[in-house]
Amino acid sequence: MRPTWIWLIFGLAFGVVLFAMGWTTSMTRRLERAEIEARRDAAFEENVRLSLWRMDSALAPVITQEIARPSFVYSAFYPAERPYDRMFAQGESGEVLVASPLLTFASPFVKLHFQIDSEGKVGSPQVPTGNLRALAETRHSSREAIAGSDALLREITPLLDANRLRAELPVPSPPPAAAASEDAEESAPKEPQGQQQSARNFLQNDAYQKIQEGASQSLLPSKGSSIERNLNEWQKRFEACEVGNIMQLVVCADMPGLSRLREGINRPLWAGPALLLARRVAVEGREYQQGCWLDWPALKTWLLSGVRDLLPDADLVAAAPHEASNGERLLAALPVRLVPGRPPADPEGETSPLFFSLGLAWSCVVLAGSAVAALLLLSLSLSERRKSFVSAVTHELRTPLTTFRMYSEMLAEGMVETEEKRKSYLGRLRTEADRLAHLVENVLAYARLESGRARRHVEETTLAAVIDRVRVRLEDRARDGCMSLEIQFAEEAGPARLRVDASAVEQILFNLVDNACKYASSGDERRIRISASRRGSRGLIRVEDRGPGIPSAVRGRLFLPFSRPAGGSMAPQGGVGLGLALSRRLAREMGGDLAIDESAAEGAAFVLTLSLAEEEG
Repeated sequence: MRPTWIWLIFGLAFGVVLFAMGWTTSMTRRLERAEIEARRDAAFEENVRLSLWRMDSALAPVITQEIARPSFVYSAFYPAERPYDRMFAQGESGEVLVASPLLTFASPFVKLHFQIDSEGKVGSPQVPTGNLRALAETRHSSREAIAGSDALLREITPLLDANRLRAELPVPSPPPAAAASEDAEESAPKEPQGQQQSARNFLQNDAYQKIQEGASQSLLPSKGSSIERNLNEWQKRFEACEVGNIMQLVVCADMPGLSRLREGINRPLWAGPALLLARRVAVEGREYQQGCWLDWPALKTWLLSGVRDLLPDADLVAAAPHEASNGERLLAALPVRLVPGRPPADPEGETSPLFFSLGLAWSCVVLAGSAVAALLLLSLSLSERRKSFVSAVTHELRTPLTTFRMYSEMLAEGMVETEEKRKSYLGRLRTEADRLAHLVENVLAYARLESGRARRHVEETTLAAVIDRVRVRLEDRARDGCMSLEIQFAEEAGPARLRVDASAVEQILFNLVDNACKYASSGDERRIRISASRRGSRGLIRVEDRGPGIPSAVRGRLFLPFSRPAGGSMAPQGGVGLGLALSRRLAREMGGDLAIDESAAEGAAFVLTLSLAEEEG
């Protein structure tokens, strides 16, 4: 299969894997985000519900105090029902006046108490009239306090519509104890728990059922929905707030004149910008509306300060009457809706465990893909190298084999007539045999190095002895290439001792001279120069020629196996491209190196570096 198809298949497969990983990551992150948002919203809603319970619980004492007030305290001075003197003599009813506790009442959450009589006239127990005002200013309150209450009364009077209050407030009904006493026999003794039984009766009567029905005027939504949950919770808080009204009716059961008094349930409502807590009261056939004007800004600030730890951005706004149908974030004690603000943002910089898991998965996929790509690249490279090797070796073997066959046939059939030609043909056969042996030797040596089976025969010798050992072979190769060989030693280099594999050094030098004969034969000066020198603890052998040199574009691939220059003066001159690669490997196996000399002005120069024996010792 062609490499293009192999890379295309790999790219498609890896692309599918990346797409699957991307889709999985996207879905996982989306699910994680949804889960985080769900947890955040659930925690936020829990804070909302807890805030509503806190505010309703905080309002309970304030509301209970107001709904527990009897109807007669809404007059600045009211007659005592059963007055007695110090001698325990009972006086006439109406002769003794008692100052209302509301005359001097002060609260941070209540601005003013008011009462609207049957004729629609608005009054306040804090603002007495006539002679009673003078009495109040002298004995009970101050002129400034009464004047301030008078100003508040004038401010609230235009907002108090008796007809509207009568329509919105529950109809006054007799207390449950009074209703129970009408059904009981007059001679039957009262039970100790009669008041509690009356309260239970009231919880079951039609009036209370109407209150519950009024709290939810619309049909309930599907069971289990958030609206139903909010409504149920609101009804629980609403019932808790109603207990004060119910118990007030029960407590009033034993009050004198109960048969002449009918009190309605207290209800909070808005009269324009004013927040009222009012009720309807009927006394001897005459109906009144009584209540108080709540200081909503002060209440709002107080309530919000209690939930800042749960809802820092919360706000309270007036609720329209139709909003009570679902109880969505409504206070049960007041017609007010909680605006909780925005849910808290996700903390920045927090990394979930899933992020690490996905990062690890992506790293594994990328590493696996890179490993497969590297393995595929190496496999294709190895395949190409094998292909090049087979092609080169086949070509290199074909030439000497052809020569062997042709010359051997000519010699065997007696076609060579003169002795001179016979010696020439035999010399040619020897040259081809040497070239073939050199080729096989390089291939086998490289194969041993690649497989790690190369054996080193290290011996201690001198730099001069190493070069002299291979001198004859190098001169013969230079002569076959029509080149001259020149060997020079620096004064200190000859006796320098080495611990090297002499056969490996011989093979390196022969490869360098062989390459010089192949590629420098076209130069004007057909000479190869070998010089030996010493530099510190290193021995240097320099092999240079005066050929056309090595282009810079080719130098980067010179030491790659099976790589042969192509084109121009560096066109292949035989060989399989293993000489330089093998020579560098052999040099490094001995602790040295082989490199091209970049400073050569002309031709090509290679420097073999070897370690001296003194350095090893």
